[in-house]
Amino acid sequence: MRRELSKYSLVFSHILHELNVFFTDGTFSGGRFKITKADAKAFWEQHFGAQAIVNWKIFKRELAKVHTIDNSIDLERALQETLQLTKSTYVSKFEFDVFTR
Repeated sequence: MRRELSKYSLVFSHILHELNVFFTDGTFSGGRFKITKADAKAFWEQHFGAQAIVNWKIFKRELAKVHTIDNSIDLERALQETLQLTKSTYVSKFEFDVFTR
């Protein structure tokens, strides 16, 4: 029970922080969010432009163009769970930025 509460606390904290980043002063500002690392920023901008979120399948397809992704279901699932902490089937610029740090 305690482990589940800790997990949910982490997920909700992450969601709150992501919402605060994307909705500055109560209005959507996701297009202005800057990815910290230059290589990660270049990848996102080249493949997704100013989009704040992309579908996991599209993200995975574009990532596979520049990084070999092992076809192992376990490795793919681990990558997906790491990038999609909120289990939304989408990857956001914020989550990608956190992942690449």
